[in-house]
Amino acid sequence: MNFDMSKCLEAFSLALDFVEIDYFKVNMNHSRRVAYISLSIAKAMSLSENNQKDLYALSLLHDNGLSLSGIKSKGKMFELMPGHCMEGEKNISYFPLIKPRKNVIKYHHEYYNGSGHFGISGDDIPLLSQIICLADYLDVYFNLPRLDFKKRDEVKQTIKEKKQLFSPGVVDAFMSFTHKERFWADLLFYNVTEVLNRIAPRIIYEYSWEDIIPISETFMRIIDSKSRFTYRHSKGITEKIDVMSGFYGFNTEKKLKLHIAANLHDLGKLYIPNSILEKPDKLDSFEFSEVKKHTYFTKLALDKIPGFEDISGWAANHHEKLNGKGYPESLTAEELDFESRLMGVIDIYQALTEERPYRKGLTHGEAAKILHSMANGGFIDKQITKDVVNKCNLCGIK
Repeated sequence: MNFDMSKCLEAFSLALDFVEIDYFKVNMNHSRRVAYISLSIAKAMSLSENNQKDLYALSLLHDNGLSLSGIKSKGKMFELMPGHCMEGEKNISYFPLIKPRKNVIKYHHEYYNGSGHFGISGDDIPLLSQIICLADYLDVYFNLPRLDFKKRDEVKQTIKEKKQLFSPGVVDAFMSFTHKERFWADLLFYNVTEVLNRIAPRIIYEYSWEDIIPISETFMRIIDSKSRFTYRHSKGITEKIDVMSGFYGFNTEKKLKLHIAANLHDLGKLYIPNSILEKPDKLDSFEFSEVKKHTYFTKLALDKIPGFEDISGWAANHHEKLNGKGYPESLTAEELDFESRLMGVIDIYQALTEERPYRKGLTHGEAAKILHSMANGGFIDKQITKDVVNKCNLCGIK
């Protein structure tokens, strides 16, 4: 099938924006602005179409290592910088590009004069890294979405004064279009997403569902790395979905789509600040309302990907309940298909048996008791509950 990687990148960059806001306190759409500036520079430098396609992908994903880096460094800003570059480089090794692009993510914070964290200088820094470095610097240090027109000269002057930090060729390319009103207007809050859709290169791969599995697994690792209390959560659900798909005798396509849905079901959890995810006490009403939004953002992101209609629904419905008391849409039994019900039961079982900031993980027996109580109360499917409890017990999966 034709798989629209451009739309896939758009979906994942939306989720990654939430991580960047949480860690770096940048404005929404940071990755999109970096991609837009990077593409503008690439066009001014007359880079090839394939180079522009890979630059677009890598600029959107340049901060993909933030969540795992945040766990390892406990959120210390200085340690986040090299850490997220190295973790991001590892993740990208699983992501399809037009051609191999070694160390572009790893070195995207390296300065041309060698003053970056890794001490790489000049053209030893990959060209795409040089471009992303300048674009990222501009968006982090200037409030581009709300930049007053009088501040534009300040931006250009700053880049001139710090030209030793950036490649001369990249700086010249950037300066070549800064006189254009359209460039600055395109960066506004309400413009950048639409603008990027207009100018972004179209990246289409002939993929099978098997080919999409590694992409979803890359983002599963990013999702689960958001908090030490959610680490391996998605992986655990995917393992159980695979077991139950075999138990129910689903065909190969449905098994693969459910596997992908399980990998990505908590994509919207990247929206939730770690201060909430790791709070040791009971959440207040505002905090809980924020947590509930994660399923909404999962669907908002996955709905962008053509062909993901089933996957998006199964992933986003895992907190819906048969009696209409779930979220985000308060769906009822008549509106919840078998796959969504299955995802919901497995998610509850997985969550109950995991450690949380406010409690230890429950045993299989304790979790089973709660699940059966919920089934009898009309919240979740009785037969699926019985099947999941029995199968998890027989297989010894936790």
